[in-house]
Amino acid sequence: MYYCSVYIVDTCVFVYNCRKCTKRPHDPCSCEQWTQWNEAVTKMLPKIGEKGHLSSEQKEQFHKLNELWLVEYSKKCPKCQAPIERTHGCNHMTCKKCKYEFCWCCLDQWSYHSSATGGYFECNRKKEISKVEESHQKLLEETKESVEVSKFKSCYTRYTQQLDKLKAEETCLNENVEVKIKDLQGRMDFERPLNGAAAESADFSFLKSALYEVVLSRYFLVGCCVYLYFITDNRSKEKDAFEEKMEELESECDQLSSMVTRPFIGHKKFDITQRTCVVARKRVDFLEEIPKIKELPA
Repeated sequence: MYYCSVYIVDTCVFVYNCRKCTKRPHDPCSCEQWTQWNEAVTKMLPKIGEKGHLSSEQKEQFHKLNELWLVEYSKKCPKCQAPIERTHGCNHMTCKKCKYEFCWCCLDQWSYHSSATGGYFECNRKKEISKVEESHQKLLEETKESVEVSKFKSCYTRYTQQLDKLKAEETCLNENVEVKIKDLQGRMDFERPLNGAAAESADFSFLKSALYEVVLSRYFLVGCCVYLYFITDNRSKEKDAFEEKMEELESECDQLSSMVTRPFIGHKKFDITQRTCVVARKRVDFLEEIPKIKELPA
């Protein structure tokens, strides 16, 4: 699995790029996934609307999905009415409850079927059956797009939330950090007057380090929102494990951000430094565990 390397392209203003594609950092997703995501944004954004809401028609189609699944994959035994599910295989069904053998398509007794009626995988005994199935298939295809739009909407909402936080944190790092340092210096001089040499040697680099880590972790969380979009629906364990790690990092990052982005720093240097180390460790550990998460069974 490839991870983009982040580097600073300006020594005065903190700007981050991926070494491979030169775009914004996008760990843990690959450069190819990042490109596909931007294409998906262009394609999907008009469908979810300016505020990210599905249209009433799309909602109605989405709610039909369960009904379509029932039509497609489950029926009742013609004899005992026991519910039966079929996800693959031929049309020859045997009810486990009453042992009745019947055709999945027309629900008639299986003994009425032979190669003349279409064999095991087709049934031409009732022409209307095919018409119904064609109608169901059309509806199913229509709802698949709605499901994809809904999945995109969920990831895109989280993505924009992280971007909004990132924008504020980058502004704080690039424009406001010196103001915060001067404020800390002024309060230190007021509480404990220092001579020129002592004031010059006072180290406030911990504040820049904390903001730098907040921004790096926020970039990573933005990439996580995109990575989630590419986890297939049948990989529920991978998705759950990934989201759990993501939420842990987000919680720690939000706490550190609240400590260092407020107008006046009210926390001790030790507390900020400790929290910075925790966030950095969470981010690195998360990145290293992703290959293990991907190996989880479906």
